[in-house]
Amino acid sequence: MWCKECLRVLKPGGFLISFFDKRKISLIPDILEPLGMKTRDVISYIKKNPVPQVRKVKMAQATEMAIVMSKPGVNRYQWQKGYSPNYIKLPIVGGHQRLKDEAGDTLHMTQKPLMLFRWLMDYFCEPGGLVLDPFAGTCTTAEAAIMSGREFICIEREKKYAEAGMRRIEFVQRDLIPIDYKSKEYKLKYL
Repeated sequence: MWCKECLRVLKPGGFLISFFDKRKISLIPDILEPLGMKTRDVISYIKKNPVPQVRKVKMAQATEMAIVMSKPGVNRYQWQKGYSPNYIKLPIVGGHQRLKDEAGDTLHMTQKPLMLFRWLMDYFCEPGGLVLDPFAGTCTTAEAAIMSGREFICIEREKKYAEAGMRRIEFVQRDLIPIDYKSKEYKLKYL
């Protein structure tokens, strides 16, 4: 159902990017290709420091995959940003980036790195464009959109994540906008 709603509101030539269970990632193209969407790529987020496999029953999960699809229309891929492989290597979110609850525990287990979403927006969303995140969690997408000069709409059903996301958005809006994520200052602050 959510795939079809995203297709409905997606601008012609726009992109749908979804991180999904790697064993079931083909479900999204199975749903959307018959409706006219085109599969463009599968991209990988490679974790420089994956969580160790403490039970020693399998390898550490060091990658997450996302499907990239586009709606028919003018190609909106931002090729002007230069060459990029279909993967990015980043550390998992930790330290001052990791959001905590009142007890000091990790708030959201799958919080993604801010730089991951900045990279995706650079290539798949036009400057000044609008980004929709129907599974916003703690609003990493919103923070990346603000910092890169894009608009955003975030949807989250879990109250504790939505509240943390709103606090995050309020905080980042007080910062300098937009911020160059490739600069040394940015890397020191956020990585």
